[in-house]
Amino acid sequence: PAVAAVSAAGECAARLSGEGASGLIETIKSNSLRRMSFLRATQANSRDELSQPSIPPPADRVNDIVLRILLHGNWQPRRVIFTNNVISFALVDSNDEIDIIFMSEISNVEEMASVEDDSQHNSRTNASEHSEHPNPSATSWSSKLAWLKHKSARSTASSLPGAQDSCSTIPCAFQIATDPDGHNSGRIYYLQAQTRAEMDSVVEQLRGLSAVARKKAEARSRFRRSQDAMRRVFLSRPFQILAATLIIANFLANLIEAQFSVDMQGNDTFSESLDALNLFFTVIFSVELVLNLYAHWLWPFLTDPWSLLDAIIVILSLVALGPVDLPMTVLRVLRAFRVIR
Repeated sequence: PAVAAVSAAGECAARLSGEGASGLIETIKSNSLRRMSFLRATQANSRDELSQPSIPPPADRVNDIVLRILLHGNWQPRRVIFTNNVISFALVDSNDEIDIIFMSEISNVEEMASVEDDSQHNSRTNASEHSEHPNPSATSWSSKLAWLKHKSARSTASSLPGAQDSCSTIPCAFQIATDPDGHNSGRIYYLQAQTRAEMDSVVEQLRGLSAVARKKAEARSRFRRSQDAMRRVFLSRPFQILAATLIIANFLANLIEAQFSVDMQGNDTFSESLDALNLFFTVIFSVELVLNLYAHWLWPFLTDPWSLLDAIIVILSLVALGPVDLPMTVLRVLRAFRVIR
């Protein structure tokens, strides 16, 4: 719009003459340029506020160390923060997160010198588009190892504060492999510690954290798959028809009990039959409530008024089976609402 305004002003200037017209054109141009500068500054500030997430807070950190990561063919120092759920990367003197690995998506943590077969790594595509560059390609693991040793030898001791000569070679390096279908698309991260002892400690810590995180993720995944299957069954048309049939049958049983309870008061057979029928429907609707709770755990269940009504009816029905003597009229009224549902 600002450029269009300047262009329109230029056309008007061609048609107008005099100092007044020239001054008007200059004013329009100046205002348009100031407006464009303001918009650029606002957009830049918005990008700065939204594009850089922060590293995890201190309370969530398991470890906060400085390691070297292989980027652009060189070992570069990075701040690496471990939590129970993620590995967060940042510049050494910064709190802005520049890359992240989810613990549950770590497939392997290996010392680089201990890996013998690189066939599975060569088959992966390292097409990561994060701020950190993907790993260099190599035709074989031996050539990659030799290449990394060459790059490590060229790295200066000042690349990492307090770095030791024993860590300027490949034995102090390890790799983190990620799942191909995960957030990092199967990228392999190459990291180097200051000492052999630090590398062993970090590798052991990462293996433990990633193993726990993967078990939790697998458990959540199994629960969600079973929950989805149960939800499909519960919401299926045959199950809903069966539930509606049982609700209507229970409603009719309540009508019969209310109609003939006074006339059949001395008939033990009639009373026993009604008690057995009430027990049957209570058990059936208790099972239905458990299935509903499992399929819609937790907030979808608590925010559904009909599910809460079912829970109240079943709980009162179970209480009525015990020594507590509840008025049957209350239960009949509540059960009648099921027919409305």
